[in-house]
Amino acid sequence: MRPAYYVGNSTSELFVACFGAQAILVGTVIYTSRFLPSTFLIFGIVASVPFFGFNYYFYFVRGMFTDWMVLDFVGNVGIFACGLWGYRLSLREAAADNSFKPNR
Repeated sequence: MRPAYYVGNSTSELFVACFGAQAILVGTVIYTSRFLPSTFLIFGIVASVPFFGFNYYFYFVRGMFTDWMVLDFVGNVGIFACGLWGYRLSLREAAADNSFKPNR
């Protein structure tokens, strides 16, 4: 955070810890989910798009964060891209599974 916004008290420590909480939440969801095409799509959108708004507002509008905040934005782009990529790959996999029906 920029020095003008950094207080260094327990509230600001909690605020910074929220970034770690997001990482733990995402890891837990990934570990416990059964990834279907819709899971990839929803996860990619829900786990990234709202945070684009957060990044934009607090970096460009409020100017609270240093340029290091761009790394959070890049991470959110990565989550979004992996969600879309996983969606496409899992659709192909599902189509391949449905096209092969062994004779019994």
